[in-house]
Amino acid sequence: MGLTARQLIFGYMGVTVSAYIAIPAVAPIALSGFYSYNGMGMARPYK
Repeated sequence: MGLTARQLIFGYMGVTVSAYIAIPAVAPIALSGFYSYNGMGMARPYK
């Protein structure tokens, strides 16, 4: 059985390349829990 296109792409990507893709994608979501401006957070702007 042959490889699908997804298996072929992810097979050549190493852990380093995966980290370079995942960290910028996850960072805004993670930082939104800590960031607040004038007492308003990103997840719950109205308290």
